Amino acid sequence: MSSPSVGQTHNNPLGRWLGAATLVVATSLSAAGQEANTGFRASFEREWDMAVWRFETIAAAIPEETYGWRPGEGVRSVSEAVMHVAHGNFLFADWLGLPRPEELPEDLETITDKGRVLLVLRQSVEHIEAAMEPAFAAIWMSHCPTPQISCRSPAPHLATSS
Repeated sequence: MSSPSVGQTHNNPLGRWLGAATLVVATSLSAAGQEANTGFRASFEREWDMAVWRFETIAAAIPEETYGWRPGEGVRSVSEAVMHVAHGNFLFADWLGLPRPEELPEDLETITDKGRVLLVLRQSVEHIEAAMEPAFAAIWMSHCPTPQISCRSPAPHLATSS
Protein backbone atom coordinates (compact mmCIF):
# COMPACT_ATOMS: atom_id res chain seq x y z
CA MET A 1 0.00 0.00 0.00
CA SER A 2 1.48 3.34 -0.99
CA SER A 3 1.20 6.56 0.95
CA PRO A 4 -0.93 9.30 -0.57
CA SER A 5 1.04 11.93 -2.42
CA VAL A 6 0.56 15.65 -2.04
CA GLY A 7 -2.91 16.65 -3.20
CA GLN A 8 -4.45 13.17 -2.80
CA THR A 9 -7.24 12.59 -0.33
CA HIS A 10 -6.34 10.33 2.56
CA ASN A 11 -9.32 8.05 3.28
CA ASN A 12 -8.06 6.82 6.64
CA PRO A 13 -10.30 8.28 9.40
CA LEU A 14 -7.40 8.36 11.86
CA GLY A 15 -5.36 10.34 9.32
CA ARG A 16 -8.11 12.96 9.11
CA TRP A 17 -8.24 13.25 12.91
CA LEU A 18 -4.47 13.56 13.16
CA GLY A 19 -4.50 16.21 10.43
CA ALA A 20 -7.04 18.24 12.38
CA ALA A 21 -4.99 17.77 15.54
CA THR A 22 -1.91 19.09 13.76
CA LEU A 23 -3.82 22.24 12.87
CA VAL A 24 -4.88 22.67 16.52
CA VAL A 25 -1.28 22.23 17.67
CA ALA A 26 0.10 24.72 15.14
CA THR A 27 -2.54 27.30 16.07
CA SER A 28 -1.92 26.92 19.79
CA LEU A 29 1.84 27.17 19.33
CA SER A 30 1.51 30.54 17.63
CA ALA A 31 -0.83 31.76 20.39
CA ALA A 32 1.47 30.44 23.14
CA GLY A 33 4.39 32.38 21.70
CA GLN A 34 2.53 35.63 22.35
CA GLU A 35 2.36 35.10 26.14
CA ALA A 36 4.84 36.85 28.40
CA ASN A 37 7.23 34.58 30.28
CA THR A 38 7.07 35.29 34.00
CA GLY A 39 9.61 32.71 35.10
CA PHE A 40 10.52 29.09 34.62
CA ARG A 41 7.64 27.60 36.59
CA ALA A 42 5.01 29.75 34.87
CA SER A 43 6.51 28.91 31.50
CA PHE A 44 6.71 25.20 32.32
CA GLU A 45 3.12 25.11 33.57
CA ARG A 46 1.83 26.86 30.43
CA GLU A 47 3.65 24.37 28.21
CA TRP A 48 2.55 21.42 30.35
CA ASP A 49 -1.10 22.52 30.37
CA MET A 50 -1.06 23.04 26.61
CA ALA A 51 0.55 19.64 25.95
CA VAL A 52 -1.95 17.89 28.23
CA TRP A 53 -4.88 19.72 26.64
CA ARG A 54 -3.68 18.83 23.13
CA PHE A 55 -3.12 15.16 23.89
CA GLU A 56 -6.40 14.70 25.78
CA THR A 57 -8.30 16.56 23.05
CA ILE A 58 -6.80 14.39 20.34
CA ALA A 59 -7.44 11.19 22.34
CA ALA A 60 -11.06 12.22 22.93
CA ALA A 61 -11.62 13.22 19.28
CA ILE A 62 -10.53 9.88 17.84
CA PRO A 63 -13.63 7.75 17.24
CA GLU A 64 -14.04 4.76 19.55
CA GLU A 65 -14.15 2.32 16.63
CA THR A 66 -10.64 3.48 15.67
CA TYR A 67 -9.09 2.78 19.09
CA GLY A 68 -8.18 -0.76 18.04
CA TRP A 69 -6.60 0.35 14.76
CA ARG A 70 -2.85 -0.11 14.33
CA PRO A 71 -0.83 1.17 11.38
CA GLY A 72 1.00 -2.13 10.93
CA GLU A 73 1.87 -5.47 12.45
CA GLY A 74 3.80 -5.10 15.70
CA VAL A 75 2.86 -1.43 16.07
CA ARG A 76 0.81 -0.12 19.00
CA SER A 77 -2.88 0.46 18.45
CA VAL A 78 -4.40 3.86 19.23
CA SER A 79 -5.52 2.74 22.71
CA GLU A 80 -2.12 1.16 23.40
CA ALA A 81 -0.33 4.36 22.36
CA VAL A 82 -2.50 6.51 24.65
CA MET A 83 -2.00 4.06 27.52
CA HIS A 84 1.74 4.11 26.84
CA VAL A 85 1.72 7.86 27.53
CA ALA A 86 -0.34 7.33 30.72
CA HIS A 87 2.13 4.65 31.81
CA GLY A 88 4.99 7.11 31.28
CA ASN A 89 3.19 9.69 33.43
CA PHE A 90 2.82 7.17 36.26
CA LEU A 91 6.49 6.13 35.93
CA PHE A 92 7.70 9.72 36.07
CA ALA A 93 5.51 10.44 39.11
CA ASP A 94 6.98 7.35 40.79
CA TRP A 95 10.46 8.64 40.01
CA LEU A 96 9.48 11.93 41.70
CA GLY A 97 8.41 9.97 44.80
CA LEU A 98 4.67 9.37 44.31
CA PRO A 99 4.08 5.62 43.82
CA ARG A 100 1.70 4.39 41.15
CA PRO A 101 -1.85 3.67 42.39
CA GLU A 102 -2.14 -0.02 43.27
CA GLU A 103 -5.61 -0.42 41.75
CA LEU A 104 -4.29 0.02 38.21
CA PRO A 105 -3.52 -3.07 36.13
CA GLU A 106 0.17 -3.84 35.75
CA ASP A 107 -0.01 -3.56 31.95
CA LEU A 108 -2.03 -0.43 31.14
CA GLU A 109 -1.88 -1.22 27.44
CA THR A 110 -4.46 -3.97 28.02
CA ILE A 111 -7.07 -1.23 28.59
CA THR A 112 -8.81 -0.74 25.23
CA ASP A 113 -12.23 0.77 26.02
CA LYS A 114 -12.14 4.46 25.00
CA GLY A 115 -13.95 5.68 28.11
CA ARG A 116 -11.60 3.79 30.42
CA VAL A 117 -8.55 4.87 28.36
CA LEU A 118 -9.52 8.55 28.72
CA LEU A 119 -10.21 8.09 32.45
CA VAL A 120 -6.83 6.47 33.12
CA LEU A 121 -5.09 9.11 31.00
CA ARG A 122 -6.74 11.86 33.11
CA GLN A 123 -5.77 9.99 36.32
CA SER A 124 -2.17 9.81 35.10
CA VAL A 125 -2.10 13.56 34.45
CA GLU A 126 -3.52 14.35 37.90
CA HIS A 127 -1.08 11.88 39.47
CA ILE A 128 2.01 13.41 37.86
CA GLU A 129 0.78 16.93 38.64
CA ALA A 130 0.45 15.92 42.30
CA ALA A 131 4.03 14.60 42.17
CA MET A 132 5.37 17.75 40.47
CA GLU A 133 4.14 20.16 43.15
CA PRO A 134 6.50 18.98 45.93
CA ALA A 135 9.29 18.60 43.37
CA PHE A 136 8.92 22.26 42.36
CA ALA A 137 8.87 23.29 46.02
CA ALA A 138 12.00 21.25 46.80
CA ILE A 139 13.89 22.67 43.83
CA TRP A 140 12.90 26.21 44.74
CA MET A 141 13.74 25.80 48.44
CA SER A 142 17.16 24.34 47.64
CA HIS A 143 18.00 27.60 45.86
CA CYS A 144 15.96 30.04 47.92
CA PRO A 145 15.74 28.89 51.57
CA THR A 146 14.13 32.16 52.69
CA PRO A 147 10.84 32.68 50.79
CA GLN A 148 10.70 36.38 51.77
CA ILE A 149 13.87 37.05 49.76
CA SER A 150 13.49 37.49 46.03
CA CYS A 151 15.83 34.83 44.69
CA ARG A 152 17.27 34.79 41.24
CA SER A 153 17.12 31.71 39.06
CA PRO A 154 16.88 28.25 40.66
CA ALA A 155 19.41 27.33 37.97
CA PRO A 156 22.49 29.36 38.96
CA HIS A 157 24.61 27.66 36.30
CA LEU A 158 22.58 29.58 33.71
CA ALA A 159 23.61 32.96 35.12
CA THR A 160 26.36 34.85 33.37
CA SER A 161 29.55 35.41 35.32
CA SER A 162 30.56 38.98 36.10
